[in-house]
Amino acid sequence: MAAALVTAVVLALATTHTDVDMGSVPAWVSAGGALFTAAGVILALRSYQSTRRADLEDQANQVRLLDILPLPDGLDSDGKQQWRTEFTNRSKESLYDLEVHGFRARVEDDADAVHMRAFAETRLSEDTLIRSGGWRRQAVLEAGARFNIRWASDGAAKQKTAPAFVRIWYSVMDANGRYWNVVDSNEPEKVPRPSRRLG
Repeated sequence: MAAALVTAVVLALATTHTDVDMGSVPAWVSAGGALFTAAGVILALRSYQSTRRADLEDQANQVRLLDILPLPDGLDSDGKQQWRTEFTNRSKESLYDLEVHGFRARVEDDADAVHMRAFAETRLSEDTLIRSGGWRRQAVLEAGARFNIRWASDGAAKQKTAPAFVRIWYSVMDANGRYWNVVDSNEPEKVPRPSRRLG
C-alpha cells in the first residue's frame, strides 16, 4: 500500500512538471520491485516477531500452572510472625530446580515488607522442638505434587495477625529444560540456563 502511494505521488509530480525526466520503463519496474521487496521484508519481520512472542507465551504455560499460596502461620513462642508458602504443580509434567530466592512479608500494618527466613523444625521429644534453617529448593516437583516452606521474621511482631501482603522471587526449570524467573504474580521471564544457581 505504501509503495502504491509513493508511486502515485511520483507520477502526479511528474505529470505536472514538463521538465521532469520520467526515466525508462526498466528503471520504474526496478524501483517498484525494490519497494515491494522492502514491504515484504517488513511484513515478514513483523510476522516473525509475532510468532516468536506467541511461542514464548506457549513455552511459559507450564510455569504458569505452578500455583503459589502464601499463608500466614501465626506467631511463634518469641512473637515472630510466621508464614508458609505452598507450591503446587498443576501441570501434567514435572518441574525441576524450583528455588525460592527471596520471600518478604509485611508483619505490621502500614509498614514495609521485611525479609523472612526459611526454617524447619525437628521434634526431639514431645516438648522439645529444634529450629534450623529451612530448605528453599526442590530438585523435582512431580505433576500434582506440593512443596511447602515455612518462614519467620527476624524480629518480634507488634500485632498478632499478619497483613495480607507478600513478595516472592523464585526460579524454576520446565520439562523442556528452559529456565524461568518469576517475581510476585508477574509473567514468567525466560532466562538463559545458569552455570550456577541463581540468587
